[in-house]
Amino acid sequence: WGNLKQWVFGMIGTLRRRFRWRFLFTGFFLLSMAAVCWNLETSQSYWIFH
Repeated sequence: WGNLKQWVFGMIGTLRRRFRWRFLFTGFFLLSMAAVCWNLETSQSYWIFH
C-alpha cells in the first residue's frame, strides 16, 4: 500500500507541475460562457434578453 500511495502522490505532483491550471480553468470557464450565450441566442425567447 505504501508503494501505491507514493505513486498516487507522485502522479498528482506531476499533474500539478505539468499543467497551468489557472489558464486551463479560465479557458473552460470562457468556453462554457460562450456555450450559454450561444444557447440563449438560438432560443425562441431571445428578444426578451435584448
